[in-house]
Amino acid sequence: MSYLYSQEARERISGLGVTMITEFIEEVPHTVRKLVFDRQASIPGFRRGSPPEFKEKQRRLIGHLVHPQPGQKGEADWKAFASLWVAWARSRLDSAFPVPETPPQEADTGASFFKQLAELYPDAPRETVERLAAYSGFAEEPAMQAVLNSFHPASTLARDRMIDGLPGRLDKIEGYFELAETAAEETAARIDQLEKSAAATSKVVKQLTGNFAGVAHDVEDLRVALQSVTDRLQQLSQLAQSTAGAQQEASQVLARSTLQDEQISAVLDSLAVQVANLVAERAKVQAIEEALDTLSARVPDWEVTANAMATLCERLDDHDLRSSRPPRHDTGDQANVRLIENETTGPFVEVSSVDVAWKVIANNLQACGVVKNDANRYARHILAAVISGQLIQFKGSTADLIADAVAAAIGGAIFHEWRVPVGLLSENAAADCLEVVYESSGCLLLKGANRSAFEVYGSAIRDLVARRQFTLAVDARLVLIASWTHGPAAFPDGGTLSELGPVFDTDEFSMRGVSAQLPLMQFGHLAVDDWRALHNPAENTLLALPSTLRERLAQVDFVPGNLWLRVADRAYAQLRLLSTGSAEPTLHTVMKQWALPWAQSIGGPVEALTRSIAELQSEIDAQAVHAEHVE
Repeated sequence: MSYLYSQEARERISGLGVTMITEFIEEVPHTVRKLVFDRQASIPGFRRGSPPEFKEKQRRLIGHLVHPQPGQKGEADWKAFASLWVAWARSRLDSAFPVPETPPQEADTGASFFKQLAELYPDAPRETVERLAAYSGFAEEPAMQAVLNSFHPASTLARDRMIDGLPGRLDKIEGYFELAETAAEETAARIDQLEKSAAATSKVVKQLTGNFAGVAHDVEDLRVALQSVTDRLQQLSQLAQSTAGAQQEASQVLARSTLQDEQISAVLDSLAVQVANLVAERAKVQAIEEALDTLSARVPDWEVTANAMATLCERLDDHDLRSSRPPRHDTGDQANVRLIENETTGPFVEVSSVDVAWKVIANNLQACGVVKNDANRYARHILAAVISGQLIQFKGSTADLIADAVAAAIGGAIFHEWRVPVGLLSENAAADCLEVVYESSGCLLLKGANRSAFEVYGSAIRDLVARRQFTLAVDARLVLIASWTHGPAAFPDGGTLSELGPVFDTDEFSMRGVSAQLPLMQFGHLAVDDWRALHNPAENTLLALPSTLRERLAQVDFVPGNLWLRVADRAYAQLRLLSTGSAEPTLHTVMKQWALPWAQSIGGPVEALTRSIAELQSEIDAQAVHAEHVE
């Protein structure tokens, strides 16, 4: 059971006010208060057991105590306060604080309670008991007040405790006195000993005084020595000052050295950047070195060309000198030599076989717009004439274009172009050109070869081609190409040019459209000593013209001459080596590209020869149709 508050006690406590009640409740330990408030019903809007709820419950309880509520709610509030009152008493006294067994009903209940409390806690301070009574549930009465007055005040209790403790304290003080007497006796003994020590010390002092009199001379000596040391210290100070000046100068030198180091570091950084740039330029330098090596390899050729040009210049000077003299009605050459050197930088295609040579020529023909089939076919015809050492000739509206393309394919790094002037009256110009380019050039291109009479100026070229046809010992590395021009100032049908090799009419080439994508031009470089070396030794066997060709020529009463027959013979042999299949297509090629142009030049049976060529073409077509049916 808990203590119940009488109506008088409730009114008394309510009259104390919020502040005093709050102070009393706050004196109760927090843990005990929390247990009391946790037993109460939770407050809506607050989390149960939280500090805000605890404060709100305490605030409401204090409010209800100041303004009591009727009914059960008010009783619950006073029961909670009774629990707090008991907790306060136990915190001030001890846990043996009595708990009532029956509710207080008699008038002297408060007096009897505090009498019991006096028996349990005789040393309880009156102030504590009076505060406990002020917040108790007992009504105030004289008997209870008399019991409260029986408790001693806190000061009286403190005095009694002090009086009760005096005997013990006196015993301690007596012990302290005994200790002090012992210490005093020890101190007196030590004083006696100190007096004896002082007497002995005075004797020693007297002895030391006598000794000091003898030491005076030593002190004087020490003073003199000290003076000398002082002088030396001054000297050392001066030396230190000079050293400081030297150190300052050294610091300045060091600063300048540091600045120089920074400058050197900057220079080194710049050198590092330059080295990096040099490393980056190394690849370019290597490329330049390779180009220089290539140029160095070609220096001998240039020297030969230079010597030949020097010789040509001398001959031209002689010619100019002769021209400046009065005319002697001779037939000397009055035209200037216009020789153009074409130098290609590559990249080059190394021509080491007939397949490579044929593909390069065919590629360049396609680069000029010729369709692929015609380019492949005419490339074989051109290559046969090149290997045979003959003069390859082009006529038609694109003769110069096709001639340039073929010259690029077979001319190597350097090939020369001679634009034949009109009205040559001697062979000197052609001979000089041939002499200049024979050792240093891969090709000599005669542009407009029919502007002058070839039988007048071309003796040197004709002799070279003729020697190539009748003997294999003549060098055939230099390729000869000629292009014909059209017009009233040119010799029709090329004159005697067509005797020395095939003539290709470029207007008969099938050309591609304007929007067609053409391959790039290629530059061939002969990788062997001679064009004839492109064939294997086993393949390089000359084949004689078949009797059918001679029979066809005899049928049309065409007598071409022995030189042309040898030219046609060698061309036929090379064509047979370069092409597969029957002999009729090869015969057709020889008759059309070699025989017909020569017949037109010398006024031969052109019509009869044309019909014979057409008949041969019909036979070839018939054989092709028959072969298709057989397959």
